[in-house]
Order: sequence, then C-alpha cells, then structure tokens
Amino acid sequence: VGPRLEPLEAPITLDWAMKLVWHFQQSPRTPLPARYLCRLLEEAEQHLDAREQSQGPVQTHTFRRTDGANPRQLDQGEVQLNVVGDTHGQLADFLWIFYKLGVPSPSNRYLFNGDICDRGNLATEIWALLFAFMCVWPESVSIQRGNHEDRLLNMDAHCGGFYEEVLSKYGRGDGTGVLVYEKFARIFARLPLASVVDGQVFVVHGGLSRNPAGGFLRMLRTNRNRTAEIPGATPYASAAELAFVDAMWSDPQEALRVAPNPRGAGLSAFGPDITARFLAETGFGLVVRSHQVPPNNEGYFVQHGGKLITIFSASNYCGIAGNTGAVLVLRPGGTCEALQHWAPPFERIAEVMIEPPQDADSTPAMLRRTRSLQNRQSASAVESAVKQMESSPKGTSIRAERMEREVVRAATRLIVERKQELFSYWEDCDKHQKGFISKKEWENGMRVILGDNVPWKAIGRALRVKDTLTKDVDYRQFLGRFRVVVVGSGDRWAEEMLGRFYGRLLALKGDAGSLEELEGFLGGGDGKVSPEDALEAFRWVLGNYITEEQATVLLRTLAAHAGPDPSPVNRSIGVFEFLSRLDVIFRHQAGVLHALAADGETGSLAAPPSVGPASAVREPTPWARSVLRHLGRLLWMEDAEGSPKAGSTRMLEVFRHFDEDGDGLLRQDEFAGAIKTLLAEYAPLLPEALTSQAVTDDKLAELVESVDLSGDGLINYMEFLHAFQPVDRTPGGGLRMDLMEQICTTIFTNKSSLMRTMQVVEERSGSQPRRGSPSAGRGRISREGLRQTLRSLNASLGAARGGGLEHGAPLTDMQIDILVDHAAFDEEDTMDYQAFLDAFQILDTCAPSEGEEEDATPVSPATNYSAGANRVFVTPVTTPASATTASTSVAQRTVIMRHQQPQGHPPLRFGALSSGLTSTPSTTTAAYPAPPQGGNALHLTRHTGGANAQCT
Repeated sequence: VGPRLEPLEAPITLDWAMKLVWHFQQSPRTPLPARYLCRLLEEAEQHLDAREQSQGPVQTHTFRRTDGANPRQLDQGEVQLNVVGDTHGQLADFLWIFYKLGVPSPSNRYLFNGDICDRGNLATEIWALLFAFMCVWPESVSIQRGNHEDRLLNMDAHCGGFYEEVLSKYGRGDGTGVLVYEKFARIFARLPLASVVDGQVFVVHGGLSRNPAGGFLRMLRTNRNRTAEIPGATPYASAAELAFVDAMWSDPQEALRVAPNPRGAGLSAFGPDITARFLAETGFGLVVRSHQVPPNNEGYFVQHGGKLITIFSASNYCGIAGNTGAVLVLRPGGTCEALQHWAPPFERIAEVMIEPPQDADSTPAMLRRTRSLQNRQSASAVESAVKQMESSPKGTSIRAERMEREVVRAATRLIVERKQELFSYWEDCDKHQKGFISKKEWENGMRVILGDNVPWKAIGRALRVKDTLTKDVDYRQFLGRFRVVVVGSGDRWAEEMLGRFYGRLLALKGDAGSLEELEGFLGGGDGKVSPEDALEAFRWVLGNYITEEQATVLLRTLAAHAGPDPSPVNRSIGVFEFLSRLDVIFRHQAGVLHALAADGETGSLAAPPSVGPASAVREPTPWARSVLRHLGRLLWMEDAEGSPKAGSTRMLEVFRHFDEDGDGLLRQDEFAGAIKTLLAEYAPLLPEALTSQAVTDDKLAELVESVDLSGDGLINYMEFLHAFQPVDRTPGGGLRMDLMEQICTTIFTNKSSLMRTMQVVEERSGSQPRRGSPSAGRGRISREGLRQTLRSLNASLGAARGGGLEHGAPLTDMQIDILVDHAAFDEEDTMDYQAFLDAFQILDTCAPSEGEEEDATPVSPATNYSAGANRVFVTPVTTPASATTASTSVAQRTVIMRHQQPQGHPPLRFGALSSGLTSTPSTTTAAYPAPPQGGNALHLTRHTGGANAQCT
C-alpha cells in the first residue's frame, strides 16, 4: 500500500515524494513500510550530519538559492521561509499547511521549530514526508529540536507517546519497532538547537536562557556532542547544558529578569528585559519561538514589545484546546506574516488537491502568487464550514466530553502522585474521624493541593464522588479508587488466582460458609493459616497443579495488598485476618477488571458470565448502599489508632455478637436486627439524611438480599465482611497505602528512567538469542537484568532522598521480588521490558456506575469478578506427572467430614449440608471457568433432597 520504491536504493524523487503526500491524504492510518522509512531516516541522517559539520548546533538561513555553482539572489517576493511551530503528531495540520502554502521547494522553504513528536499518533508520517522532501531538495526543509525530540520524554506515558507510536506501527516482538525508534533517536541527536534567518531573526523552540549576558549563543554553539536525551537542569549542570535546556524548555513572562518556570524544577522563564538584552547583544530584530499554545488561542502571540512571537501550528491541540494553528512566513527584506489555520478532518483533506511545486524559473512569479492566493481562499472557505459545524451544539458537546476526559485523566495522575497530601488535608477536615467529609471540603482540598486551575466542581460531578443519599464524600475510598496497577496479559496471575479463590469461597452455601467450617478448612484446629495450610487450600479450590513456589507467590501478593508493612509470608496468620486480606484483593481485582472493561481494554478477558444464583443478587438501593458504607467505615475505625488486623478482629467480634444462636451464620432476622442496632448506636455520627429515614421491613429485606451473595437466605462471615469492610482497610489516622500500590506507583513515576536503564543493561549484556526464539530481536531483558535495573533505580532514588538504601530507598528486596513475580518471562528467562512497563497504568478501580454519584458497591463474585477467570498464567503451568496429593493428616484436623473424598483431590475439608432439607430433590450448581492448563474446574453441587452432597 502506498508508493513503491524499487529497488530500495533508487533515488528519492519529487514524483515519489508527492505520491507519499497523496497516500497520507487518502490513507493517513496506513504507515509507510519499515524498509522505506529506514531508508528515509538513513539518508536524512546523512544530510543532518553534513549540516552539523558545516554549521554546528546554531545554523543560518539566507534567502539565497544555489543553482549549480552559481549563487544568485531571487527577486523580491520569490522566496519565503515558512516557520512551523509544534505539530505534535497532528498530520491533518501538516497536510493542511502544505495545501495552503505549498509543499517544500527551493523557493518555498520550511523551518520546523521542534515538537513533531508525542501527543498525536501520526508523527512518523510527518517525519517521513519531511525526510522525503529533504532528500529531494535538502535546502527546502530544515528541522530543529524541541523538548519532545527526547528519547526519555517519548517513553513517558504522561506527556510522551512517540516511542509507543513507533512500536505499535512497526512491531515489538521481532525488534523492528525498536530498531526504527533507535534510528529516530540518532536523528534527534543531530537536530540543530536554533537558527538565525537572514541575520535578523533568531528561531528557537523554547526561548532564551538564564546564562549571563553574552553567553547564550556561545554556550549553545558548544553543544556539539549531543545525545538523544536532553540534559537535566540539575544543580550540577554546566553552563552549556543549561543553555541547551533553556533553548528547549524556557517560556517568556511579563515580569522582568529570570524566574523559576512552573513547568518543572530547574526550568526557567525569562522577561522582556532578557529579550531586549539578547537582541541588543546580537543585532537581531526578532525572536521566534514555539513550545506552548498561545494564551490568546490564535496560533501566534506577540510579546515583549513586539520583539518576541510565539508560533504554534497544531490547531485544536489534542482535540480539546480550541486554538487555531499558525505559520510564520518570513520573506526577504525583513517582512513576516502570520497565517492562521484550522485543520479540517481527514475526510475533507482527502477532497483537496495538494499540487507539486511550480518551477521558479519556468513559471512567472505573478502566476505562482495567484495560485497560492487561490489555495488560501479555498482553504479559508473549508475552514469556515468546518468551524461552523464544530461550533454546533453537537460539535460543542463532543469537544466538551473530550476535554472532560482529558482533564480527568490528568487529574487522576495528580491524585496518585499526591495522595498523602490530599489525605492529610481531608483528615484535618474530618474532626470526628468518621471517614467522611462534605463535597465542599473535597473541592477545597483538591484546589489547595492540586491547584486552582482545574474546575474541581465539574470534575467531582464527572467522578461522582458524592453519596447519592447523604451527599458526603468517603475520602479514604476516593483516594483508594485511583491506583497504579499491573494490567496486561499474564501480569496479574497472582491477583486473579487469589480473587478466584475467594470468589469461590463467597459462593459457599449454608453450613459450608459457617465460622466453624471456615476455621476447619483454612486453619485446622489452631485457628491459624500456615503456609502449608494455604497451599492445601489453594490446591483444593484451584487445582492440584499449584506448586509450593506458586503458593509462596500467592501469599506474598496477598501480604503486599494487605498494608504497608505486611507480615512475612512464612508465618501463620489468623483465619479471619486471612479472609479479610482475601476480600481486599478480591475487590481490588474486580475493580481492575471493571475499569479495563469500561475502557474497552480487556484484551483476552471474557465478559462476566451470569453464574448460578449469584446472578440474581439484588443491586443495593441508595439507602442500602449508604448504610453499608457509613456503618462499615465507623465499625472499621472504632479503634482510631489500630491496625488492619485490629479492624478485622473488630468485624469478627461484631459478627459473633449478633449471631444469637452461635451457629456461625446470621439468619435474615439476625442480620436485620444487627442493622437496626448499629444504626441506633451510631446515630450521632451518621448523616441526618440517613438517620431521618424510617427503617422499614421492606428496606431491610432489600438490604439483606443485596448482601446475600450465595442466595441461600443466610449471611455468612465472608458476606458480612464483604458488605462492611472498607476496601482500603485503613482503621485510624494516616494514609496507609498497601505495599503493592507503593511498588506500582514507584515504577509508574519512574518509567522513562527504567526504560533507558533496561536498554543499557540489554546493550551491555550483548546476549544474542537463537533465531526464531521468543526473545529474538531487541527489547528484552533477563530476570537478573530486571533485578539489576530495579536495584539501580532503588539506589538512585535512595540517594536522591538523602537516606541511602536503608532509609531513603522506596523499595525493599521483598518488594523487588514481588515485582519480578509479576513479570512475564519466556522459556529463555527473558521478558519484553516495554510490555512490562506498559502494564503499570492508573485505573479507577472503584468507579460508580453510570447515573450514580455514590461510590462503588460491594461486588458480586458472579457479576463482577469472573470476567478474568479464563486468563492464563505468566507461563504455562502443567500438573507434573509426579504430583502427589496433600497429606491425609488433614482429615484428622477437619471439623466436619461428611462427604466422600473425590479422586485426585486433597482430602475434603468442608462442605456441610445446609439446614432445612426438603423432600423434593433439586440441584443448584455454581460453575466457574476452568483454571489454567493442568488444573480442574471446581463445581459445588448441593442435592437438597438427597442423602449427601458431593464436590466434583
């Protein structure tokens, strides 16, 4: 598809370049084949090398054309230089500029002022077109560097994207995508940093520097040995490096002198006096820069007394800014003109004809100017029609929705990065330690901590942070919603197995879910779950294929989600603390799957099936939801200085208190009585909107039905815990992010540094996998290489915090082991490190359903969790031929042993008949998707009219 270049070594001609323009007009989403793009990159690198050798980092442009060996000055108005600002992968703007102003030619030259990469996802097409015309007429296209022509920034998920664009188009597994990107990185290192046009106009991407008087240009010119990464503005940076940074990152300000730039630490902003001094020193008349959407949204903005102009060429930036784009046209004699545009959609661009350039020698200048004017008039008519359509109510609504999504996305990153500060502010508002604040206090906290330039009231509505009934905000649960988690195929196998394990326990009916049975099944006679007990339980519920090593990983993952300082995995914990941790990870996993499904990124995930009677669980009413949330928070926070363990103990005490007959289960009347008692006891601490409503039998019946997940008319302890336990398990003061969240957040915020370190580790290892193996190609790292990278990151962060490895490092050896557990290695013990880093994403794991303002409700195992049950392990797991069943000594510790042991399973440890057998036989089966290869599906089948119940 697209223009062919055969043989590959054939010269790049104007005819081929124009065919490439027309191809992207008609098929913008069809990339150029990798072999053609690599040819363009290699030839462009040669041209850039030649310019670098002759001119260095600051290059010059004159309105003089070379015809063979005889330079001649073109007539006034025959030549122009079009300065294009940021395009950020917006190919539509690029093609529209070519339509309005003409394609590059010796008399119609272009200077692209950086930031072609990132944001938009069609930057490779822009580069290909620029390189094609550069190959035809090298003097017709000049490109200088912007802050987004930076390898590390391209890999940043927050503000980059070019690296991912290249890999998505040219492949990951065979190494082609990485090879193409490395060729782009070589181009970045060769791009000039600034230009001087006709001795009058200084063009730079960012702006002027903090360097002392007379030093900026000199320091820029010393940056000859540049790399694909822009240096950092650290306290140890040299004057030349700071000049480089300022040329890429600085912004103008109206205040005098140099000041810190709010874009980030170490960056600067410069005032009109700095501009005036620079122009006086150099004899230039104008500074042209880009780098930011002009504050007037008009594509260009004049500042500093007419001495500085900002040009930004990406119209309607990112689809939400609503700005026009502009190009600055420079002509001989010092004249310039800013031409604005609004790029239409590709369907309209495909309808126009972008013509090849007309030869300046054979076509009269008057005729060329007439045709150029006609193109501009035609383009203006199209732009007016497009703007009118986009300003219609429908167009405005679409743009508003897009803007809201973008703002919410940016806000969630801020929330994740500054959780502790938000929590401290809101905890101070929560004088009575109820766990709830007003919506106004929520808005004030967001404004004070995250800034007042975001419409937090509207964001609150979009996120539905208020409880529908009480109108207050559970700020702990709100902070718990937005988490960095590991997503993607194979990376969450431990969470999925633990969630599946607990989901099956939640489906137990009758006596099988009683306290006595749970203690017997999980802990034997001592009420403790040892590693051996856990292994036997995992094997029984999930299948015999679970190995001791995998059980250890499951326990380590369970501990990591329990709190900031979990108990070691080789120690026993109480049965009910074990269940409390399982409930947390079950909710977390369900939230992740729900968030992925909402974003349409489920990948291999199946849609949640309706399983057994749980599919008929009643959705809680607003009243029931508020009761469970408020009472659960108050119960859990009873001990304000306690721990998660103390909270789970408190929940067990409450359950036993209301279990009047002591059978380890709550009948519906016992549970309804518990709700009435708790509402009365905590009435002074509950919102008036909740206490003012009468507690009717109908309301209680609805609440019971929403809590009874197994549908057996009884509330077992796991259902009770699932209904009341806050998902964050934070009982008292302070924000205690669980260990897994700490780990994931550390990786997420340091993705770009990790990527570069992994590339260096891979390059130094020099290992060459065999041809055809899964690790053939680039972009892979060994298990030990991953550990080395994580330890390097840990040491760097520890040193930056001034505490060293013992006190300042964010990760421990155990945390690094957990990270390695979540990496997907092939049979050669290597992994795709880009996929590994991509797997760390921010998700809204407790988003309320559409049409509700309240937070998430307790999750039904049938309707919300089982979406992930068909996922595969990190590596295929098969049952070893020598696998043996667990010791029969388990039978001696089982509290209730009434059933025949199935063949091939460990001894049966639970499954008592429910009370109230009927005379009419009936069968209810709760079937779950099959576990990974080598395991057996678990079916809990109750024959309510037979002599016994069996597990098959």
